[in-house]
Amino acid sequence: MQDVLPFSWSLRAFVVNCRACFFVAKGYHSKGLTLELIRAAVEYVRQQGGKVVEAYPTVPKSSGRMPPVSSFMGLPSVFERAGFV
Repeated sequence: MQDVLPFSWSLRAFVVNCRACFFVAKGYHSKGLTLELIRAAVEYVRQQGGKVVEAYPTVPKSSGRMPPVSSFMGLPSVFERAGFV
């Protein structure tokens, strides 16, 4: 596995906290809630002593639409605003 993921050795010393999905009800879209939920999740991990938070945002298709299964994962631009790189 290390040959496939050469960077994996650096994560061995950390517990990796995974943030997979957020659900925001339709009437609350485009109000900045996903960004606030991401920030709250990161703060929670920090308070618990965590050092690594991993997320899987979805890049929309060229049409601007996202596959339904991926629509709960967030957009890269929101994670960037929250400080993810």
